[in-house]
Amino acid sequence: MKLKGISLSIETIVIIIVCVLVLVVTVLFFSGVFNPGAETVADQAALSKECLEWGWHNHDNDYFKAHLEDYPALSNTFSGDPVKAEKYCKGEKE
Repeated sequence: MKLKGISLSIETIVIIIVCVLVLVVTVLFFSGVFNPGAETVADQAALSKECLEWGWHNHDNDYFKAHLEDYPALSNTFSGDPVKAEKYCKGEKE
């Protein structure tokens, strides 16, 4: 019975630790550390946007090679190869 006062202090410390952990996990979740899928979605959106813009030029390979700086996501993903990029943009398999 004499340990009742001590157990209350230990329980309070445990509750504080749990609250701090929940707070840290919540901050990390909303900062994007636990959300790597968002980066993948952003990469896919950039590829789709560049495919659409390149489509305005009928997926011309010469135009693509001449304007690689206009299509950084496509040129980085497909190493500057317009044939592979065109297949991706048209939804064809390699």
